[in-house]
Amino acid sequence: MKVSVALLTKDGGPGLRECVRAVRGQRLDHDFEILAIDSGSRDGSAQFLRAEPGVSLVPIDPLAFQHGRTRNEAMRRTRGELVAFLTQDAVPAHDRWLAGFVAFMDAHPEVAGAFGHQEPHAGADPLEAWEVAHHFGSFAAGPEVFSPLDEHAPPEARLRNHFFSNVNSCIRRRAWERVPFREVPFGEDQLWASDAQAAGFATGFCRAATVFHSHDYGPATLARRRYDEARFMRRELGVGVIASWPEAVRIARAHTSYFEGRLAQARPGRPVANWARARARAWASALGNWAGTRLAHRDGLAHRLLSLTERGRAAP
Repeated sequence: MKVSVALLTKDGGPGLRECVRAVRGQRLDHDFEILAIDSGSRDGSAQFLRAEPGVSLVPIDPLAFQHGRTRNEAMRRTRGELVAFLTQDAVPAHDRWLAGFVAFMDAHPEVAGAFGHQEPHAGADPLEAWEVAHHFGSFAAGPEVFSPLDEHAPPEARLRNHFFSNVNSCIRRRAWERVPFREVPFGEDQLWASDAQAAGFATGFCRAATVFHSHDYGPATLARRRYDEARFMRRELGVGVIASWPEAVRIARAHTSYFEGRLAQARPGRPVANWARARARAWASALGNWAGTRLAHRDGLAHRLLSLTERGRAAP
């Protein structure tokens, strides 16, 4: 089989239904299979998946879910030469999403895996929408294949060069057989890209494989998300996102003003609400990044309270 699609699901709700039906509607010159690994849904998602034509459902115990291990299990259970991964809240933007990945991987045999483009969902929070568009837009303007860098390249350059996102990705089976995902609770995609490049493979960015994906995190959840990200960057990649309290304050203040301006454009006539929203997001993000950097090598009570991953609140 040329390509498989693997979904990791838990209580996916309407977004999962939209995702699956968009995948089933893909136009491709090859047969493809859809595998869903569901870790204990209680909202009817498992029943929906079981009833959908062309979808194979594998239920697992919620305690068995882990970002790296469960994706390795998906690779073992699929048959495709290529395996496209989607999270349950990522919806293909058009019916050639999968064909885009296949064409890209066929054109670049040196690429072990590619991540696709992301755009915010319609009606997304304006600040979240801007961050998604800004981040992935920066890749759309640059190279599409990332070859291994010299070991003396600065950490920031390596960080961008092996960025990867399993929200929307495509993995070549023969490369995964040499470089499986590390069995880690967070950041398995970025570590895999780093490991793949260390093994001599390239990675890639596929602009044609676009999905809609964004979140509407409240300040507390955003802070915990940033905590996990910054902890991972420091612990696994050696990059400190915000290393000091004065830096956290400076960034939070600067972002408050910038975010307020973005919101004023998107939501004119709401100065107080816009300022409060901008300030809450800016400080939540800065504090999460600062705490994650400072506590990167500690596993005590503070970590267990702050981490989404540690407390089992991170979605598949």
